[in-house]
This record gives sequence, structure tokens and C-alpha cells, in this order.
Amino acid sequence: MASTGSLDELIKTYSNSPFGVKSTKFYGVQMPGYTEERPIILRTLPSTKAFLPVCPSVRFKEFSTEEEAADYSQFRCPVIADHSFKRVIEPRSKYPSPSQTDKDALLLAVSRGDTSTVHRLAWKNPRLLVTSDDGPQCYKGTWRQTVLHLAVQAQNFPLFCTLMEIIENPLLAEFTRLTEFENVEERGVVIVRNYLNNRTKKEESVLDCAVIYGAVEIVDFLTVHPLCDMKTCRRDELSSKSVVCSKGGKAESKAVISEMLEGRWYIPVFIAVNIFQEASIGRPVSVSETHELLREGKLVGLMGPMTESVANEMFDQLQTTHQRDLASTPVPNSRTKSLSKKNKQKHAHYNGDVVDEAQRDEDLSVRSSVKRTSVRTTRWNEGRCRKLAKKHGLKWQEWWSFLRCFMDLASPKGLLKFETFLSSQFYGGEKPQQDGFEDGPSPGLGNLDLVEILSVHYTRSNPALSSLPQESVEPMEDSGEIFYTPPQSPEPVEESLNHFCSTYSNFKRGFIGKGDVPSVMDHEVFEALKTADIPDDFRYVLAWRTLMQRRCNEEELAAAFGRFAI
Repeated sequence: MASTGSLDELIKTYSNSPFGVKSTKFYGVQMPGYTEERPIILRTLPSTKAFLPVCPSVRFKEFSTEEEAADYSQFRCPVIADHSFKRVIEPRSKYPSPSQTDKDALLLAVSRGDTSTVHRLAWKNPRLLVTSDDGPQCYKGTWRQTVLHLAVQAQNFPLFCTLMEIIENPLLAEFTRLTEFENVEERGVVIVRNYLNNRTKKEESVLDCAVIYGAVEIVDFLTVHPLCDMKTCRRDELSSKSVVCSKGGKAESKAVISEMLEGRWYIPVFIAVNIFQEASIGRPVSVSETHELLREGKLVGLMGPMTESVANEMFDQLQTTHQRDLASTPVPNSRTKSLSKKNKQKHAHYNGDVVDEAQRDEDLSVRSSVKRTSVRTTRWNEGRCRKLAKKHGLKWQEWWSFLRCFMDLASPKGLLKFETFLSSQFYGGEKPQQDGFEDGPSPGLGNLDLVEILSVHYTRSNPALSSLPQESVEPMEDSGEIFYTPPQSPEPVEESLNHFCSTYSNFKRGFIGKGDVPSVMDHEVFEALKTADIPDDFRYVLAWRTLMQRRCNEEELAAAFGRFAI
């Protein structure tokens, strides 16, 4: 403590009321070892900096009476527990702040591209990815780089997808929240948005980093993600050829990434209003508009992504083919009836077995045209878009109600999912209910669901689709009897497939819909897979298509005999 003279001067300075006005406030001063016997009461608010050199442990408190200030200065104020305010002890997160050892282990797994170790460490302690204030954990010192930046720099797309699936998981927001009153859904949106739009010390977001390193798959993922803010990235700078792929990537990736940054456009196919109408093809829409349409459940088909100019060109071709089809399609009217009546009158004097061949051929051609128009599939516009997308190498997906997803059935993933569906029916699985007309796409798709539909390269991991179900009859094995093909003899595979197709044709549950006859959905799927190249591994799909082809041939033959019998 300083000298008593300096303390007396401070007490004298602050003992007088300011400006000579009688003060109604008193300030008690506590100094251990001094004020117990000599209380200090001040009339002016003291300066802490002035008293600290005198006594580092000095304390002040304001009172309305001089007696209370004196009691406080002499340490005679009792401690009163106020029970009027009850504090609520909120539950804290059970996951502690990650140690440096855990961070180093995660960085090592990221550098090696070990997705299983990254997945295990992230769920062992989610604090490795999310801080207490919902921000992303930053690594690499002061560079403010997240694990997504590191995955982009390594150009490891599977690792990037694994990290995004962990970050998008609602359990991550639930495990890292501090109180039970926080909204998990809102917190999850904040976490994902912070991760995608977080900037490094060089002001580079994850999208900026992906463009610079030439990661085409990651740029494809981010440019269609609903929470990736395209306005915050350095779009003008990244559009220049000198910046794209400046730190990596292939030479042909520059043009692809530049097109992606210009904008992603799609041609939508809107759901029909009622059962008497067909789905309608809409004008090209941007990726943000497509997000809204998909989440509202208004689409049954989608072609893209592509640039705006290509989208307009594809739309013009669809309009042109539509007008040409309308002009060349016969209109069903009373002409067929009049021709039949005219033929009967013309050949009434002939015997029943004698007919005019030329007139009969003309009559049958008109009748066959009218019949094809009357049994037109309900996916006519989807079929036109499907063929155009295949012709120009564009992505096409449509809603299949029996699979409950948007899918291109001719793609490897679509064939695998259809194979799983048919095999589950063949081996006694529960037969799904036939979906009605109103059973359209489900609204409220998640972010990763939208990315899977709108992107080109991303496929969401699903353990159920990674392998076919275990079968107890005719197992798939490398035994030489079923799927082993000697280099010079393909006969075993052909014989086994033919035998399996014959077995499948006798199965009473071989169709998609109810009953033992093809449903409308069977015909629609057959139109989508009729000309598709299906590998021999998808034997259920091949057997189903063979069965459908035979049924269609039988129906056409029966219809032809019916026309000749007129």
C-alpha cells in the first residue's frame, strides 16, 4: 500500500460533494487491513485508477445512506441470498472442445483422403467441425481454412461429399447445440451456410477455392446448392480465364467451369392438373427457380443443367417437334366409321371371303393410326424430353412414383434401384401399393436431395443401394455356372440369362403394378428402357423387359387380328 499521506489526499479530494451540492449518494470503500477500524466514505464517485496504486485490492460500492456505506467499508455487510430470482441451469453440450491431438488426427485423415476415418472422428466429437458459436472449425493456423477448403485443395470429391453429408446431417446441429431450447433446423441451416460461405484470409470461399484449383465436380455441387451464395464469391474475377484452374485442374476443365459460373438452366416438365391432361413442358428456368419448383412438388421431369443459350435452343426444338407431331397425327373422327360403312356397301354383293385388298389396306392404316393415338402413354412429353436429352448428351430425370424419387432409369443408378425393386418382389418382399394419379413428387426436399437432382456428378451415398440384397435362390457368385464368362465362350452367360428370363416369366408378381398383367406404370417404364443398353448384371431388369416385350407383341398381334376381323 502507498503512503498514508497520498491516501489522505485522495480521501480529502473525493469526500466533498461535487459543485457544492448536497449529495444523496455515498460510496463505501473497502481496503483490507485498513478500513476495518477506520471506514472511508466518499461523496463523489471515485476514480479506480487513482486508488489502485494505493491499494490494488480496493473495492467501491454506492449506497443511499451514510450508515450503509460505513458498514460496507468495515466489512460488516451480511451476505443475503436472494431467492426471488431463480436461475435455470441449461444443459451444456456433452462434447468438449477438441484437443490438438484430435485436430491433428483429423488433418492427417483429410490429407490421406481417408473418408472412413474422417467420418468416425467427426461423429466421435462433432466439435471438430463446429465451434460453440455455430461457426466452422478453422485449421491451418491463421489462414482460417476449414476442412472443406482442404478437401477442395486436395481435389478429393468423395471426401468433400462425405464432409457435406456430415455437415448437412441434423444430428450435427443437435449434438453441438448448447441449450435444449435452440431450434435444430434453424441451427443446421446456419452451420451449413457458414461453412459454404466462410472465407479464408485470402478472401476465398469454398467455391472460389474450387474454381482456382479446377475441381469440376465440386464446382458442379456448389453452383446448385441452395445455401451457397453466388453473390459473395469473386465472380467477376473468377470468370477470367487466367484465374480458372490457375492452381490445378485439367486444361479442358476451364471451359466447363466457366459455363457453370455463367449460370445453370433447366427445362422443367410440370405435373398435369388432372388425369385427363398430360404433363406440360415449361420455359427454361434458372437454378434458384428450380429449387422452388422442386420443393413445392410441381415438377415431374427435368432436363439439365445447361447454359441459358443451350436451354433456349432445346426448348425451341421441343416446340418445333411438338407442332410437327400435331400436324402429322391423324385426328380421330367419324372417318373410320364412314370408311367401314362405305366398304360394306361397296362389297355387299361379294361373298364374305372376298374383299378389295387396296381399300382394306387404306381402311386398316387409318384405324391403326387412330388406335395409336387413343392408347398414347401418359408420359408423352416426358418421352420427348427423354429422347432429346439422350440425343444431346444432357441429364434427364423424371419422377417415378413406385420408386419415390427422381431418377433416370436408364442410368447405372436407376438400373440398380429398379433391379433392387424387382428382386425384392421376386423373393417375397412386400408388394408396394400402386400409386394413383395424385401421388406426385413429395414437397419439402432437402438440400442434398436438390443437389443430387440438379447436379451432374453428385450421387448421395445410400447403403441400401450399394449392394443387391442377399438371395437364397440362384445366388450371384463367381462360379462359372451363372456369371463367369470364359474368354472364348460367352454361352454360359447367355444360357443362364435365358433360363432366368424363362423362370421370371412364370412369376406371378413380375410386374410393377397389382395383378398378373402389365399396368400403366409397366408400360411407362418399358417406354423408358425399351432401347436402353442394360448390362447382363441386371438380370431382373432384363427378364422384366423381355417379359414386357413379349406381352406387348401379344397385344399388338391380338389388336391386328381384331382389325382384320372387322
